[in-house]
Amino acid sequence: MNTYTVLFAFAFLATLIGTPILRRVCTRLGLLDSAITAGTHQRRHVPRLGGVIIYLALGGALLALFFPSNVITEQFRQELPTFWLLWGPATFILLLGVADDIWGMNAWVKFSAQVAAGLWLVSVGIQITHLSLPWGGAGGAGLVIGRRHPALGRGPDQRLQLD
Repeated sequence: MNTYTVLFAFAFLATLIGTPILRRVCTRLGLLDSAITAGTHQRRHVPRLGGVIIYLALGGALLALFFPSNVITEQFRQELPTFWLLWGPATFILLLGVADDIWGMNAWVKFSAQVAAGLWLVSVGIQITHLSLPWGGAGGAGLVIGRRHPALGRGPDQRLQLD
C-alpha cells in the first residue's frame, strides 16, 4: 500500500476518533466557544483546542514513518534535522493557538507571534523556493523546502523535494 495513503488514513482516523474525545473534555472543562452574534453559523457551542488533535494526529502519523522501511521512510530519516527545524515553530504556533483558545489574545499579539515563527524558520535556514500549482504546470515539481544555512551542513543545491 502506498505510504502516503497510509499516513493520510492514520492522521484522518486519529483526528476522527480524537475530535469527539476532545469535545467531551472541553465540555467538561468549560472550554467552549459560543456564538457571539445572532446571525452566526454556529448552532451549538464549539469546543476550543481543536488544533491540538490535528497536531497530535500529524505527529503520530509522522512517528509511524519510523516503523516501515522503504524509500519514503529512508528519505524521512535522512531529513530528520530538517523535520525538527520545522516542528519547533509548528509547536510554537500550536502553543500560541492553545493560549489564544484558553485566555484569548489580541490580533496583533497573534500576528507578531506568527511573524516570529516565520523569522525562526528563516533564521535556521528554511526556505520555500518553489511552489507548483496543484494541477501541475510548466516547471511544477512540487514543494521544495531547502536549508541554505552553511552552519547546518547543507549546501545551496541540496534540497528536500516533496512531490
